[in-house]
Amino acid sequence: MKIFVLLILLLININAIKGGYNSNCEIEGVSRYDWSYRYTRSEYVDDVHDGLIVTYKTAHILEMTKQFSPYLTAVFENEMLSIYTNEKFKTFEDEYPGTNEISLKMTFNCADNTSEELHMIQKVRDTNNHDPVLNQELYEYSFGMPLPEDYDLTKFLTISANDTDFSNNYIYFTIGYNQDLVVTYKGRSDYDGDNYYTSFKTLKEIRGPFKEEYTLTAIDGGEPARNTTARLILTVTSNDSNGEDGNNESNENGNGSGENLSHPPVFAQHLYLANYTSYHELRLENAITIKYGAEESTTIKQSGYQEYFEVILKEPKKAGQVHVRTLKPLPRYILDTTQLLIIEIEAENEGFRHMPGRTALIVRLPSGQQSSSNDTSQNCNISHSIHFQNSNNVVLVIFFVSIVFIIVIANVIVLTWYYQRRNSIQASFNNVPTMVEEVKQDKSFRI
Repeated sequence: MKIFVLLILLLININAIKGGYNSNCEIEGVSRYDWSYRYTRSEYVDDVHDGLIVTYKTAHILEMTKQFSPYLTAVFENEMLSIYTNEKFKTFEDEYPGTNEISLKMTFNCADNTSEELHMIQKVRDTNNHDPVLNQELYEYSFGMPLPEDYDLTKFLTISANDTDFSNNYIYFTIGYNQDLVVTYKGRSDYDGDNYYTSFKTLKEIRGPFKEEYTLTAIDGGEPARNTTARLILTVTSNDSNGEDGNNESNENGNGSGENLSHPPVFAQHLYLANYTSYHELRLENAITIKYGAEESTTIKQSGYQEYFEVILKEPKKAGQVHVRTLKPLPRYILDTTQLLIIEIEAENEGFRHMPGRTALIVRLPSGQQSSSNDTSQNCNISHSIHFQNSNNVVLVIFFVSIVFIIVIANVIVLTWYYQRRNSIQASFNNVPTMVEEVKQDKSFRI
């Protein structure tokens, strides 16, 4: 029994040595638990703060040997620990890591010849000190044919805005009162989480000649709300509802205006999906096509992974068929660390360089893909082996703890029974003299 009790105590002590607090270093307001795990300040610091945040009294600390934080600096002198924001704190929102918490790790030498590390967390409050930013200062839409009702202008020139303030989770778009256009909020894109999008549609048919300027406003969701504006100009030059065809006799005879009847390119979808196979092939779920405006002068621009894929407009270009071919296999490090690739595609026509058609191709990479190379197989085997060993270790620990628990319970039961039995026997022996005396006094008893 003693062996098992000692074993349990030994396990507890080992765990305490590994993760516990074993020094006499003291910082005001920081408990032993905080030293062992981490200390989170309950007070927030504003994202525009500059300089001293807080000062703590300390005891039994000889010196601070090292510290690490991208945005905070600690100073220890005269038994006082002071925390400051550093120069890089000004860029916190621009480099926003996805959380409003800043980490600061400090290591101290204590008076009892030990060393302790304190992991401190400082929370940041967003003060909404940035205006939303539109992707352009001027939006110009020019068409050579009448626009039908409910026509989406932003198919040709997208309108989006972003906001550096990390607590804002939406941006509203408005336009001054008019009888021509209506705003439709589109929210965030699935593949571009930092930008918010909107669309403008016609409330009625708009025929040329028509030219109107509007004020577009983007408003964030902060307190207080901030906004920014841009100019939006809509021009319709033709009143010919048949002008979109571009095949009438006046054009063939040179009497029409072919340039006015040209159309900005418009993709059939705003987003396309593809799967990258283990054989290094790219398989599109839907063919990428330019629905309107494909011409012999149409050019394609690609952004992202040009080294591995090439996006081209197949001949004849007027058919609007976009082809994506693989130049070389993706490297191992991309396959191991990435799940999705995003390739942005633009199509431009002469005369509409400021109004390119845009779409995006999202490539899904295989999960758990097995390569035919020996190195990859070995990596997979090592990974599986480590996982298996870790699983076995967990099972063994659980089994060991269960056995120890059962043995302890059994010993407790045995000891309980033993002490109850011993007390019962002792009580019996204690009653013997009394019984003998009673027998002596009993005159009816005969030997």
